Amino acid sequence: MNLKNQKLETKDIVEFLFKEKDTARQEVLVNVKIVSQVSMILLPFFFAGIGLLVRFSEDGSDKKIFGSEKLSLLLILINQILFLLWMYGLSVVSNLAALAGYIMALEEKINYFSNEKICLWESIIQPRYTLKWTSGQFISTVLWNFLYLALFIYITIYTYSYCSKQNWSFFIINCSEILVIIIIFWLIRNTRKRSYELTKIKHD
Repeated sequence: MNLKNQKLETKDIVEFLFKEKDTARQEVLVNVKIVSQVSMILLPFFFAGIGLLVRFSEDGSDKKIFGSEKLSLLLILINQILFLLWMYGLSVVSNLAALAGYIMALEEKINYFSNEKICLWESIIQPRYTLKWTSGQFISTVLWNFLYLALFIYITIYTYSYCSKQNWSFFIINCSEILVIIIIFWLIRNTRKRSYELTKIKHD
């Protein structure tokens, strides 16, 4: 029997697509959990960095507690931990965007083969109502990430100006890191669309 010549019935195709969709949804849930955990870990480091900068910039004599070199090292360490955690979080978000595009295409295929609009979330509802500029979810997500970026730049500038005025290598590294983050944001923006285009039904 030549298996290549066998045609799958519509029911089998739809069943397979549903299983694939469920698998992808499980991956989405795992990634969402990871993003939430990274966000919660990021916050203490942000507040620690800002707290140190505010506390030690109020009174120069407070430098004696740690010493300027130790304080500088501590702030730079916090700064780099922030960057590494944020990069990890953004890599997970990029994977989420790819999964969302894939699920969107799977839903359209399910609807196509079943001749009914039985799957609507990723393919219709979310793109139309939650990913638009007028969506509360979209605006809050943008503001949340903008806040992280603003705080990271704040810590970078004040760490450099307060503790590392002569350390140009640190300044150049941080400017490069900020540029990398901005580029990643731009790449993530198109990840969902590229994943969808790759997976969607190709109509001849």
